[in-house]
Amino acid sequence: MTVKSNLISLYENEYEQWLVETINLLKENRFNELDKEHLIEELEELSLREKKTVERFLEQIIRHLLLLQYWTVEYEYNFNHWLAEIMSFRTQINEDLTQNLRNYLQENQAKVYEKALKYVRQKTGDEIIFPANCPYSLEQLLDMSWLPFLGGENSNNQVIIQSPYSPESEKLGVEELLTQLKEAIASESNLSEDDKETALEELEELAQAANNPGDGGMKKVAKRAIQMLTGIFSGLPAVAKLAETAKGTLPALVSMFGLE
Repeated sequence: MTVKSNLISLYENEYEQWLVETINLLKENRFNELDKEHLIEELEELSLREKKTVERFLEQIIRHLLLLQYWTVEYEYNFNHWLAEIMSFRTQINEDLTQNLRNYLQENQAKVYEKALKYVRQKTGDEIIFPANCPYSLEQLLDMSWLPFLGGENSNNQVIIQSPYSPESEKLGVEELLTQLKEAIASESNLSEDDKETALEELEELAQAANNPGDGGMKKVAKRAIQMLTGIFSGLPAVAKLAETAKGTLPALVSMFGLE
C-alpha cells in the first residue's frame, strides 16, 4: 500500500493519526504523497468553522448591546448580566481574530445584524423599535471598553445609571447629544445665518470641552447642551423634533450629572 493510499485509509478510520502523518509529510516537503483531496476539504471546513464561530460571537455582542441600549423595561434586572455577556463574547472573539476574519466580519456585518435583530425582536415581543441597520461600527463592537450611552428607567420610573463604565458612558451620552444638536441647528431653516453660525460655534466649543472636560467640566457641557435643546432653541422645529426623540436620554443625563 502506498503512503497516499494508507493516508486515505487513515482518514476514514483513524482521523487523529491521519493528522499526524499529514503534518509530518508537510514538514518533510513530501507533497506528492499527501492525501490532497481530504487535506483541502479539511482546510476549507476549518476556514468555514472559524468564520461561523466569529459570526456567532459577533451576533451575541450585537444582541446584548441592543437589549442593553433599548429594552429599558428589563434594564434594572438584566443590566449586569448583559454587561458580563458582552465582555465575555468580546474576549472570545478577540482571542483569535485575524485580519482575514476581521475583513470577513466587516463584509458580513449587515447579515449578522439581521440575525441579531430577528432574535431581539422575538425576545422583546416586538414591543421595541430597533434600528433597521446596525447602529454600531465593527470597531465599536470589538472594543472591550466601548458601550453605547447607558440610561433607562425601571418599573418605578426611576432613572438607573449603574454602569461600571460610567465615565465613558457620560462622555458618550454628551457627545451624542452635541452631535445631534449640531445637525438639527445646521438643518434649521427658521434660524438666521448669523444666529446659526453663533450656535454652531458654541456647540463646537462644547464638543472640544467634552474631549478635555477637567474637573466638573462634563457637567457644565451637559447642562449647557440641555439648555440649548430644551430652552433657547426649543421653538425651532428641527430642535423640537430632536428634543422629542431624546426624551429617553435626557432624564438619564440629568440624573447622571445631578442637573436640575
